[in-house]
Amino acid sequence: PPLRPSPRPHRCPATDRAMATVPNLTAIRADIAGPLPTADRQVDVVVSMNTLECLVDPAAAIVEMARILRPTGMAVRHTPISRRAW
Repeated sequence: PPLRPSPRPHRCPATDRAMATVPNLTAIRADIAGPLPTADRQVDVVVSMNTLECLVDPAAAIVEMARILRPTGMAVRHTPISRRAW
């Protein structure tokens, strides 16, 4: 059966502390399995670590990341090595 998304995005205290030191950074944590709470083309960087392989529809999540990125934005994604075809 597919994994169900957590009702709350994962929090990492070490990441929170590191992000707090970056000037002009606004971090938004959201459930990538649904629409992201951001308007089109408003985000400079999207980071998704070890999440896409857990989704029922990873392609939809990638489309959603692309929707919120500015034209000059960057998506940083990491997935563990898997036999599952993307």
